[in-house]
Amino acid sequence: MSSLDILKQLKTEYDKDNVSALIGAGFSKNAMKSFPNWSELLRDAVEDMYGERFRSLHQKYKNEGDSDSVAAQKTTRVILAEIGNLEFVSKYIRFKGIGHEAIDAYIEERIKPVVKIGSEWKCGNDVISKDDIAVHRSLLECRRFRNLYTTNYDNLLEHTRDRISIDSFQKTITSETDLSDSASTQAIVKLHGSLPVRDDNPYEFDGDHNLRYVIASEDYESYMTKHQGFSYLMRIAMLQSRFCLLGFSGSDPNYMLWLQWMKDVLDKAQQKSNANEGDYRVYLVLVDSDVIEPARQLFYKNHHVGVINLTDSSCVAYMLSILQETEKPGGIRDALLLFFRYLSHDSDMPEEVADKNAMDNYSILWGKMYDAITDKQNVNTLLSRIRASRTQLSCVSSSIMQQYVAQELYAKPLNEWDKDKVSTFVLAAKDWGVMPSYLKETSAYATLLPENSVWQDML
Repeated sequence: MSSLDILKQLKTEYDKDNVSALIGAGFSKNAMKSFPNWSELLRDAVEDMYGERFRSLHQKYKNEGDSDSVAAQKTTRVILAEIGNLEFVSKYIRFKGIGHEAIDAYIEERIKPVVKIGSEWKCGNDVISKDDIAVHRSLLECRRFRNLYTTNYDNLLEHTRDRISIDSFQKTITSETDLSDSASTQAIVKLHGSLPVRDDNPYEFDGDHNLRYVIASEDYESYMTKHQGFSYLMRIAMLQSRFCLLGFSGSDPNYMLWLQWMKDVLDKAQQKSNANEGDYRVYLVLVDSDVIEPARQLFYKNHHVGVINLTDSSCVAYMLSILQETEKPGGIRDALLLFFRYLSHDSDMPEEVADKNAMDNYSILWGKMYDAITDKQNVNTLLSRIRASRTQLSCVSSSIMQQYVAQELYAKPLNEWDKDKVSTFVLAAKDWGVMPSYLKETSAYATLLPENSVWQDML
């Protein structure tokens, strides 16, 4: 099957609420380039353990014309390839001689959680803007994903959800005890641990007080027995639905190990169900123009993986045509944003599904309107999109965001009101269902609201 055919198959499954997302380390780089991949994370540890050899190889690559950073990454990858990433981490823990705390502290020195310092959200020394988390936001706005599973330690998904006030994926699962009341709730599931955001966070992962992060070979080998709640959750999800993998490279150890486990589960299931060869259970989304060599193509086929390459010209052209857009994506972020817009699009759905999605998108637009008003941005374009979205609804039900928008505008002085803000206020108040008499004291009422025809209808 072509990349385009597999993309269409994923969309069909997504529209049936039949897909979960599994998020890898590469996805965090959409927010900050400094978030490390495996070789970047382990670079200092490799030099610590293999000092003389590391320096010799590093100098060799520099002599061949590589920059210092490129030479260091090449050296790290060569040494890790000889040992294996997970086996290296196990050796590093033994090398340091103080237990799993050695690698856990090492990770926390190099990956920082997003926290609020004063009026700014920061990750280490870097300020995290709303634009930085745009791709994470678009993922979270794909409300038909069953759950968002992640092997990442960072808190970017949770931070984006809470900062943007997204009302889906409200639960965060970090241990088996969180699973008891989450069966019918969309959740962010942290499969391998989560960075502590406070100094008093306990040292543990899923009740195991000997580690905070799953990263060494023995952590993976014992995962299915030590963390049976997570294992059972993933097994059921694989048997009942599909997975969309985002942010994984072909050599990512997390990706390779989870894929092998998925294969073991799915092989048994397919023997019983006689599933068709092209009926993929795992969709790997890449933004990579490299040609997939025959050996890897066979690997994907044998592991029930359908590959969707967002650089494929037919995929790009098809998504743009469905969305009635013309601007081609200019990079990885743009390609992912286009992909998420396509997934959320309502074309060719049953009427009841399309109406639910239209309502979800309508609520999302009100969330963006709230951000625009609080950030004192122009609201004209968003107001037009809200009006257009409203016409697609068979009925309008209020969401909390309309109330927030109305209240935010209600508190603003008259000199900050204009015609667009009046119209926004009126639509928000109408959706909210508040009586006009309740709002008559607003400073804009006497001079601006009476001129609005919708407001007059409400009166």
